[in-house]
Amino acid sequence: MSDYKELHNEAMELAERAIEEKNRNNTKEALELNSQAFEKEKEVALASVNESEPLRSILLRSAATLAYRSDNLKEAERLVHLALSGEPPEDIKSELDELLQEITFKRHLEVRNVTLSGNELQLSLQGDKVAPGFIQSDSFIDRFQALKKMILRTVCRLGKMPYEDFGLTLGQIPQFDVFMSIARAQSYAVTIRLGAPKGIPVQGVLEFNPLPKPEKVIDEVVDCLGAFASEDQAYLSRKIKDPSYYRSFVSLAKNLAPDDKGIKTVGITLIRDNKEKILALNKTAKDYKISLERIKRKKRKTVKIYKVTGFLKQADSVTSRNIIKILDDKEKLTRVVVPSGMMDGIVEKMWNRKVKAHLVKSKGNYCLKKIDFVE
Repeated sequence: MSDYKELHNEAMELAERAIEEKNRNNTKEALELNSQAFEKEKEVALASVNESEPLRSILLRSAATLAYRSDNLKEAERLVHLALSGEPPEDIKSELDELLQEITFKRHLEVRNVTLSGNELQLSLQGDKVAPGFIQSDSFIDRFQALKKMILRTVCRLGKMPYEDFGLTLGQIPQFDVFMSIARAQSYAVTIRLGAPKGIPVQGVLEFNPLPKPEKVIDEVVDCLGAFASEDQAYLSRKIKDPSYYRSFVSLAKNLAPDDKGIKTVGITLIRDNKEKILALNKTAKDYKISLERIKRKKRKTVKIYKVTGFLKQADSVTSRNIIKILDDKEKLTRVVVPSGMMDGIVEKMWNRKVKAHLVKSKGNYCLKKIDFVE
């Protein structure tokens, strides 16, 4: 292997230059440098297949990483499997498994033989419940419904409609609907389109309050999801100023997020100006540290938080206020007022399930601040 040391050093120098170019936003130059580095490191790695561990797996992992960075996914996947076919140490095996997940996910997000128009995006799911062209039904349906409601809520918000917890005010926007393609053959990825039936113009509820164009709605949804994914609550609070719409968006984003029961990554792909914008949600809902309350400029007074654990036994959507009731282990029933916008993430998901609620007291009533499942 001593004959290949110089070749390895050349590959590492090219890889470092690629990082520098990427930091300067020179994407094309970085891709070319990574490709050159990969070709050199690949030669070194393949010459190491009969070497002892951990040298063998380290060099194969390095070559696979450079292949991934140069968008050569087929070679990256082959080299990872070659490395795993030996006996790599546990820490390197873990890194190889993570790299394989990234490679697989990038494959899922590739838009093959599909052209996304301005009013379309691609939804892709990855995990143990996903096989080529198939998925456990609830894992997809629940997330599609969350994304659909998020899109239509955004139509209402950009159209300056007042927020309504029930009915979505969609009776006022019959021009809009959400359409879905069949799943891709290589992964469970679908195209979702916001459109209107042919011949029906997109008009506002009022003449002076026109509804937004579908392209603007899709851009807004992806932009806000990007803020959620990066946990930039300040930016999301500036984008969605209405507290009810804000709570609704965060609740639905958490419903869209992965879980610990089989969905590991949720991907969104958007194409603008012939460039892909790829967004990945790769943490569970409870791991996204973003509050259901907007960040406000004025410092709020410290309030006492009451915690209640029990079963969600009632959700009342008929009264003028949204009411839930929680039955604890001592058979005590706590009546809780739910702020507008939070019911999107509660009624359908938590009915008759054990939950932990964080409450504050206001005007003699317990008001909901946060609620989570109890595992």
